[in-house]
Amino acid sequence: MSDNRSGALILTAMNDTTSTGAAMTYTLPTDESITEGVVAAVAEFSGREPVPDTDQELNGTLEPLYDAIDPDALDTLFRGTNGESSCEITFQYMGFDVTVADGQRIDITRREPASVDSL
Repeated sequence: MSDNRSGALILTAMNDTTSTGAAMTYTLPTDESITEGVVAAVAEFSGREPVPDTDQELNGTLEPLYDAIDPDALDTLFRGTNGESSCEITFQYMGFDVTVADGQRIDITRREPASVDSL
């Protein structure tokens, strides 16, 4: 992965046994919080709007991040790390596994539905 400070999205294909869907890596720009980055990355990857328009119904928008994880705690965990943290956290949001690593990188992997055999 190249060093990308612009916040542009880098799409890659996962080719392992844990995921058959696509994955995305988002590198945070310096002026964006972790929670802003998670919402922006998942919105871009899923094709949904981060927040509803006042004239738009909730269909096609993201669920609130706080339904998946405490946004304040997530930001606090990585506050002031400047990419020098060895901390990594993974949680589920909007049908994706979201991994925040080093306070600068967000990896998103589409979750595959559980098969009947694994239940």
